[in-house]
Amino acid sequence: MSNNSQKTTKAETTVEKSTETAQNAPERVEKPKTVSKPKPAPKTAQNEADDAVLREQLLSGSSPELNNSNGGAGGRMTIDEILHTYFAPTDLVRIKNPFDFNTGWVYSDPKDIRVEQPSAETRRVYGVGREFQKTRILHAGESVVLQGWEAYIGLTRFFKQWAQITRDPQAMNNMVYFREFMTKVYDGIYDPNASNKVVETDEDARAALENDLGLTDGGNA
Repeated sequence: MSNNSQKTTKAETTVEKSTETAQNAPERVEKPKTVSKPKPAPKTAQNEADDAVLREQLLSGSSPELNNSNGGAGGRMTIDEILHTYFAPTDLVRIKNPFDFNTGWVYSDPKDIRVEQPSAETRRVYGVGREFQKTRILHAGESVVLQGWEAYIGLTRFFKQWAQITRDPQAMNNMVYFREFMTKVYDGIYDPNASNKVVETDEDARAALENDLGLTDGGNA
């Protein structure tokens, strides 16, 4: 046999062995990469400085009134009255900042307010004024759970800002606009007794609580 034939036979044998080895080798499975959740960015000195500036702007442009409602002319409901149809002042609700910028509102805590009426003609209110005012700031897209009475104040301010951004003079008195606005800012009544779920109405919150306590028909069965 010639040298060329021997070399060809050896080459073919080597190829066959390599093919057999490749076929018998276990299939390589790549492990999925673990993607860690991004941690929220820590609050920097610049963030705190920006919040301080916004807080001063809110206080300087506020009035010492307890609430700021759009007056209902011609039989229309005020913003505050409409919001009362969504939730009660004592409900816990979740609202969010729908804008791409930081904003907030000024409020007076009812716990700080004291009213005296020594006579029919005299009524004194304590705890209302700029020195008693507090601010709440929500960063862009941030949400918060708070009591209904404060949510009335925050949502009223948000709606007025939203109406200004839309540049539609009819927005403030249009229920279609208001309902659209509420879908962007209102996440429902918060029920802390139902595994931190958010429910849509007072009745849903009450039903969830009764279910947790075993007070429903299903729980007594």
